[in-house]
Amino acid sequence: MGGLIARYMLMYGGREPGSNRSLPPLTWEGARNVEKVLLVATPNDGSLLALRQLIEGFRPAPILPKYSAALLGTMPALSVRKSGRLDVVRWAPGDGTVLRASALGDRRMPDEQSLPVRSFIPWTQVMFLQRSHLGLTQDPTFADNVLYTLLIAPQKR
Repeated sequence: MGGLIARYMLMYGGREPGSNRSLPPLTWEGARNVEKVLLVATPNDGSLLALRQLIEGFRPAPILPKYSAALLGTMPALSVRKSGRLDVVRWAPGDGTVLRASALGDRRMPDEQSLPVRSFIPWTQVMFLQRSHLGLTQDPTFADNVLYTLLIAPQKR
């Protein structure tokens, strides 16, 4: 959840969504105050696991309401049949929770292999590790790269 919140802050600064839940104009105003940010396995375009929880219902805590399937239309790897039945239309690389295309915010079609990646996020560096979603932070290669990126890597100004 932290990656989604960080991305929102970078994209919109401190501006909140409108009263009808519409997003404010995209200005990347919050990025002016941030030197570096790491998004680790952030589901920028949704997550199949999250969707499954929404389909089956999900109550994150006993005092919170149960979530319904209201967000189905926002998940790019899914299709709803006319019968109302939900089907996975494709499987793709990822960490078992978040598709690689979702983490990248990749706007290419599934059968399109052109480079570069078309994303709404202006990436400066991307790294993939072959680990499970929760295993990423326990990977020594991940820890080394995070420390290097945050503490040693030259600053781009």
